[in-house]
Amino acid sequence: MTIYLSQREPEVPPSPQPGTMIALGPTYIQALLAGLVASVALWLWKSRTQSRLPLPPGPKPLPIIGNLLDMPFEDRARKFWEIGRTYGDIVYFDVFGQPMVVINTYDAAVSLLETKSANTSDRPRIIMADLLGLSERIFALMGYGRYRPIFLRQAKRFLQRLLNTPENFIAHSHLVIGASIMEVVYGIELTEGDKFLSIAKKGAEIFSKALSPGRYLVELFPILVHLPAWFPGVEFKRDVAKWLPDSCAVPRVPYATVKRAMVQGNAKPCMTTTLLERAASKGPLSPEEDQLFEDVAGLAYGAGTDTVRGRIIIPHYRQPLTYSAFPQSYTYLTTFFLAMTIHPDVRRRGQAELDAVVGPDRLPAFSDRQSLPYVTAIVKECLRWHSVLPLGIPHRAIHEDEYNGWRIPAGTILLANAWAMSRDSAVYPDPDKFVPERFLKDGAIDPTVRDTLKYQLGFGRRICPGLHFSSEALFIFIASVLHVFDILPPLGDDGQPVLPDPVFSLGDTMSILPRSAAAEALVTQLHKEDDA
Repeated sequence: MTIYLSQREPEVPPSPQPGTMIALGPTYIQALLAGLVASVALWLWKSRTQSRLPLPPGPKPLPIIGNLLDMPFEDRARKFWEIGRTYGDIVYFDVFGQPMVVINTYDAAVSLLETKSANTSDRPRIIMADLLGLSERIFALMGYGRYRPIFLRQAKRFLQRLLNTPENFIAHSHLVIGASIMEVVYGIELTEGDKFLSIAKKGAEIFSKALSPGRYLVELFPILVHLPAWFPGVEFKRDVAKWLPDSCAVPRVPYATVKRAMVQGNAKPCMTTTLLERAASKGPLSPEEDQLFEDVAGLAYGAGTDTVRGRIIIPHYRQPLTYSAFPQSYTYLTTFFLAMTIHPDVRRRGQAELDAVVGPDRLPAFSDRQSLPYVTAIVKECLRWHSVLPLGIPHRAIHEDEYNGWRIPAGTILLANAWAMSRDSAVYPDPDKFVPERFLKDGAIDPTVRDTLKYQLGFGRRICPGLHFSSEALFIFIASVLHVFDILPPLGDDGQPVLPDPVFSLGDTMSILPRSAAAEALVTQLHKEDDA
């Protein structure tokens, strides 16, 4: 098998040294004039080719800036939902000429993003993603069933960490998710303080900062990409130069580690080895294929940025456009701890079901899932209760389209308000309450209740490829924790439980204690067997 080490890095345009004066000579002026002429021509062409259908309802735009002042700065999903109560299930905005539609209902999202997915599955362009070399990467995961043993093994280690240092449950939650996907993708077993985990964390921080539209002027005015780095308002180039090595390291370092292990003959079976072995069986691996596989593996583990060529201009929309099942799984897992602290009745009912089905002598297995409807309902309610991506992943309409007699212009950014869908009281009565029973009927999962996975992890061709992967991991981690631990609120000075704020205040202390001496012994024994 021939394997090439990738050498490609996204290029950052060279910049003059600090203190160099910028010269807006004839070339710049000609470019600006050409852009103005092109804009006028485009406007005239659109005015002739657009249909006569009206635009969807929405706030009245102001000249030039459009609906810039109508865009919420915080708690965006809720505020878009409130605006939708005035204008309907879809709301139209125009910001500096960029059309945007916020979709507040599930039925409208299905119609626009699934039924019409051939036209609406494009992804807007993010300039910073281009500069950091993220736009060309794709995300693909292999079948998840073969990786269940990894989840089971990581669950045992997760329980042991919780037993040893329960106060670090957030860090342990992060590690179990990161370690699981690292082993699945690269066959590398992570430990606390591992260099690969550090690389991934740095990458995630970069993705979160760089891919937040509105953070950089270049997303609003792409022409700035042609200016030198020292020019006012072009600090994004300095950030790119600073972040690029760490951004490239996310896929490159673990991928190179796997390839070296394959050459040495000691690589563990994983997604990356499967990709490389299948490709090598058909002939030598080209540098282009090698780069593709590096990107596939890197996006499966890293921040999961799923962007393609397109364009996005959404000022003040600060929700990071990073997307992967596993970073979301980490947040849903910590949501579980919060929910169990606030709702001891839910915890006790889940534990009673586990006691009856699993018994005291082992941990839950995937084969138990069908017999654990209440635990499954807890997982579903965690997915619904706190939306990790409240405004979903942006889509873009490639061509002009129509919805309920309204015109959707070509190039419209489409945002599915997953938070609003999770608060649809017609589907989920008392939506702000944590009620797993809403997914049950006659002691089984009720298939007529809308599954949260249908909207929390994307729509149409842009649905998260790791959707079922995430569901599998969450089930086994949550079931395992419930089976052996009590999760209790902290006690106040008066000795009474102090319930944390349900608006995600995970900084509060909680008590995570073994349910019994037998449960503690089970965790310890399984950990010893795992180390043997």
